[in-house]
Amino acid sequence: MRFSWTGLILTPLLVPVMFSMIGAPMLSPLQEGGNGARVSDPAYPGCVVSYGATIFLFLPCLFLLSLWRPVTAFSACLVGLLLGDTRPPAPPPAAPAPRAATPPRCRTPR
Repeated sequence: MRFSWTGLILTPLLVPVMFSMIGAPMLSPLQEGGNGARVSDPAYPGCVVSYGATIFLFLPCLFLLSLWRPVTAFSACLVGLLLGDTRPPAPPPAAPAPRAATPPRCRTPR
């Protein structure tokens, strides 16, 4: 897989710009006679995070992967998927609660 400076510059922009196009009207709806929020405002923090993660996390992981085996599009996507998964690990299953001891039934003589 070839390295492309254009891909490195444009790829981290994709997600922040998409979210800002969707999220800006929701954050500040258009008011009568006003412009509302600029569409690019929510993209600034997203671009900082996105470029930082790409340069300091994704590229070094791809470099280490390339030392071990050839990088294909599938393996690059797999590394991105694994690095982008921000869900916390699932907690271990809880042990079942102990059953309350029931007193033995006493039979009364008749």
